[in-house]
Amino acid sequence: MSEGLLTPAQLEEALRVQRKPDSYALLGHILIAQKIVSRDQLLSVLERHRRSSKLGNILLKSGEINPTQLENALVEQRRTGQALGDVLLRLGYTTEERLRMALCRQFHIQFFNLDAMILDPALRNLVNEKFAMKHRAVPVARVGNLLVLAMDDPTQTRTIDDLQRSTGLKIEVITSTSAHITRALERLYHVEVTPNLHSGATVDVIAQDGDQDRFLLSSTWARSATTSPPSAPRCSRASRSWRPSTSPSGAARRTAASAPRSRPTGAWCRWTSVSR
Repeated sequence: MSEGLLTPAQLEEALRVQRKPDSYALLGHILIAQKIVSRDQLLSVLERHRRSSKLGNILLKSGEINPTQLENALVEQRRTGQALGDVLLRLGYTTEERLRMALCRQFHIQFFNLDAMILDPALRNLVNEKFAMKHRAVPVARVGNLLVLAMDDPTQTRTIDDLQRSTGLKIEVITSTSAHITRALERLYHVEVTPNLHSGATVDVIAQDGDQDRFLLSSTWARSATTSPPSAPRCSRASRSWRPSTSPSGAARRTAASAPRSRPTGAWCRWTSVSR
């Protein structure tokens, strides 16, 4: 009912049908059969609540928010219908960077400062402008048959599958702040992009457990992506010139030449000269 899809009377009628001795139907199936909601509407609501629950638990475990803050945010979410990420940001309980970093640690997604990356114009031939704008996805490097894609929402599995089929390349996903994604889109496609006003919503989408391996970034690419020349965004497997940053605050002051030493892929998530 909090979603505004049914009235108390409709819910009571559906529950009455479900309580019948010969009824074994799930409540959702009854609502669909009575044409109160469509299947797509029901799935959308269930998925939204599943995502919010996962996001809240991740932030609790990481210490980004406390139980009282989560409860307040969930109450506000039910009242406004906003994504949980948006609510947490609006209430001042976290920042976009901290929220994304918590998700990075949970799902082994690398976080990069796209402002420090040189984007090869040839990448536009792999991902067209319309697709990139619709999904807020920026190709940032190609290494052989690997295409590295920076996404505002790095758990859009259908989008990634579609792009893999259309390009014939393996897709590796990284993420950044919403502002960095916007600026990268503008640099690569030479267009003015409307800022994403719902940046919190982009991190409200959490990968299923089986999807996590999809987002492990190639350590070879991570070692040298930001130092690749514009004409050849490739990286040498022998490259060892990068050095690890000592802390997030230190990384924010370093240049793009600062980067991690080779480590097990996906074992950590770091800041790379992130500055606003």
